[in-house]
Amino acid sequence: MHELSIAVSVLESVEAEIASRSGGTPRGSVREVTMRIGRLAGIEPEALSFAWEVARRGTICDGAELALDLAPVVASCSLCGSTFPIESEGGACGNCGPAAFSIVGGREIEIRRVMWEVEEEVR
Repeated sequence: MHELSIAVSVLESVEAEIASRSGGTPRGSVREVTMRIGRLAGIEPEALSFAWEVARRGTICDGAELALDLAPVVASCSLCGSTFPIESEGGACGNCGPAAFSIVGGREIEIRRVMWEVEEEVR
């Protein structure tokens, strides 16, 4: 299940970013991590959500929700350059019909947003 290695990588990226913003040591707690996953990325959303539940335990992300935004497959027409979504194996440009095209979206794996809370120190 490669989704576990992805969840661990996301967790490490979030921790590193928070550490860099908080003076070297991660402080506070993460409430939510939002990711954009392309439909061609080869990731099962349910498996990634399960892996996240396991990987986050005992970390700054313990208790953080994982929100997934599934990105559509998008193609670019080789003739006119317009982009269009592809719903199945085939696809056709709205301007040129069934012309040659290349896939330009749908493979992404991105961390889009991290909701992080830090309590103010009382002196």
